[in-house]
Amino acid sequence: MKIKFLSAISVSFIFSLFLLDLSNVHSVIKIPIRALSLLVMIFPIYVTIRKKMDIKNTLFKKKLDKGKIIKLLSVIILLIFFAILIRFITYKGEFLSFSKSLHYGKYLWVYLTFGYLLHAFLQEVLLLLLYQGMTNFIIPNKNTTLIIVTLIFGLSHFYLGIFTVIMTFTAGIVFILIYRKFENIFALTIAHYLLGIVAIAFGWA
Repeated sequence: MKIKFLSAISVSFIFSLFLLDLSNVHSVIKIPIRALSLLVMIFPIYVTIRKKMDIKNTLFKKKLDKGKIIKLLSVIILLIFFAILIRFITYKGEFLSFSKSLHYGKYLWVYLTFGYLLHAFLQEVLLLLLYQGMTNFIIPNKNTTLIIVTLIFGLSHFYLGIFTVIMTFTAGIVFILIYRKFENIFALTIAHYLLGIVAIAFGWA
């Protein structure tokens, strides 16, 4: 199983190198193609582990009740405040110069209201399958697995530059820590979506 899972990760990573760079794709079709690309990356991992791991339980281990949602939003607000602080420290002169394009032009709001939400969900599915699969089949130590998986997660964004790799690596660590706390993919998706909008506004994504 170890060899099969490592092979699936390799195939998925190779797909990411060819499928995620959509800089030359027209904005109208960029959104669905990005979602399709993520599904293609998820597929080899899903097929490999579906009979060996309870995927539904992995994604939805605990329910998000009212108390947990309040805690989640509190965590997200703190993270957004931290992001704003970084922006202020590093870009004082351009603090309010928000990004207006994201390469989607007039389709930006379509992307933010639908495309990015789907994109965030699929990315978290991929991240969790990698994390739990690595923990179950390769390295039982969850902290070691966290670093390895988030490094893979970051390197898959290499086409966007080293800053994005570092930012994605850091975000991946945050998301997995959130997963450990809430154990529900919707918690990750909400966090990813809201933090992603902040990153987009500041021109970081």
